[in-house]
Amino acid sequence: MNRAVLAALATLAVAACDAKPILPAIGGDTFAVITTRDGQNVAGTLNAVDVKSKQMTLAIDTTIDADHSVRVAGGVIYVLNKIKNNLRTYDAKTWKVLAEVKLEDKDHPADVAFAQDALPMAGTTKVMVTLAGNDAAHAVGIVDLSRPAEGIVQWITIPAAAADSDGKPEPSTLYACNGLYYTGTGDYDSVTTFAPTGPGRVAVIDPAMPAAIATIALRHENVTQLVPASADCTQILAIASGPFGAQPGARSGVQRVDLRARTAGATLFDGTALAGVPANTVIVSDTLGYMVVNYDLQTTPMGYDILAKSRVVAFNPTTGALAGDASDAAGFIPFLGVTRDGQLWFGTDNIDSVDNTGNLPTAVWVGPADGAKHAYQKLDLGQKPYALAFPPAGE
Repeated sequence: MNRAVLAALATLAVAACDAKPILPAIGGDTFAVITTRDGQNVAGTLNAVDVKSKQMTLAIDTTIDADHSVRVAGGVIYVLNKIKNNLRTYDAKTWKVLAEVKLEDKDHPADVAFAQDALPMAGTTKVMVTLAGNDAAHAVGIVDLSRPAEGIVQWITIPAAAADSDGKPEPSTLYACNGLYYTGTGDYDSVTTFAPTGPGRVAVIDPAMPAAIATIALRHENVTQLVPASADCTQILAIASGPFGAQPGARSGVQRVDLRARTAGATLFDGTALAGVPANTVIVSDTLGYMVVNYDLQTTPMGYDILAKSRVVAFNPTTGALAGDASDAAGFIPFLGVTRDGQLWFGTDNIDSVDNTGNLPTAVWVGPADGAKHAYQKLDLGQKPYALAFPPAGE
């Protein structure tokens, strides 16, 4: 790990006080949905935390998968269970289950779908879902919550990369802008090495067709997140994690993408500059963003290497300047978010099989989102934090 690089870059300050807001609403002003999982990573739990008082309502539902994602929109909580490969929705006021949809049709079973993300389609009862285990013709599915028993009712093809012999594009997270939907691709070999077969892409999806109408070629590999980087939603950052379990380098990185022109732009920084692998990212303003960086490959007693330490880093999304660590290290930081009133939230989870000396304890941490490192308030949910979602403004 090149700590000298980080130390030098830490002198580049982030000027956040006069920053122009990038997003009209970064987080909710009422409650946060925070999911956790048990110590054996077998089961997950749905919880709520009041954003202002930090009062916790725990174990609202203890039947979700250990591996999952969560969103809140339109008064509905969407939980994507990635082991059972189903989508479950809840009323955000009563927390009662509204529907559960198996992510399959009669010819494409859910048990091989490897669901990645679910995004409600505005103005409809439909939800778009990415499925990394399916072939190109069934890489993205649409479910209709008014007909949950039917499972996936439409399929959208995402072309596989020419060099990827498994025929699967491995789409990841979804992003919506001006009536179109976007997803990054992993384009990795899912049969043998699980290594990316080349640079990732951003697929452009027109839901009216429904079809992928274009792909945008990127510089870095295995795209895991698309992050809005302008108030009009057309400029994004593509976060690419590169090869699995490899030392950080130029194959991972953060690159600008212009969705209007459908062109990839400059790289802000790659894994070499970060001395780690870029992960969850949120942009607060034109001069302040936060990113989880995974680093320090360690060998476990079982004899294999895993990403055993993470940290939150502050950066300038306009210039690409890194402002240094905004948190101490932890074994794993599964999420971060920023509320509209300027509070940074992130979760930490230590990995039992590696050296955790000096790591933050397993908890949720909350404090000022001003680019500096703070002694954050600790929230103990009784389990390992896993995912976070705020409702949009006004909900």
